[in-house]
Amino acid sequence: MRHNTESNERKSRQSAISLAIALHLGLGALLYLSMGDQPKQKTDNQPIVNTATKQPNPAARPRTVNLP
Repeated sequence: MRHNTESNERKSRQSAISLAIALHLGLGALLYLSMGDQPKQKTDNQPIVNTATKQPNPAARPRTVNLP
């Protein structure tokens, strides 16, 4: 009885390892083939941003005070 249980556990572990290896190889092949030889063209759909900065208001700047 104990021999059958150990044998079933061993077979189940071996099949799990085989399945994991097969899935990893398949995923690696899929990623390799999906990369392709030609690079994808980058589309520039980003809006143009104005990078000019505004000058601060001179009246809003703190003034220095001369003490006597």
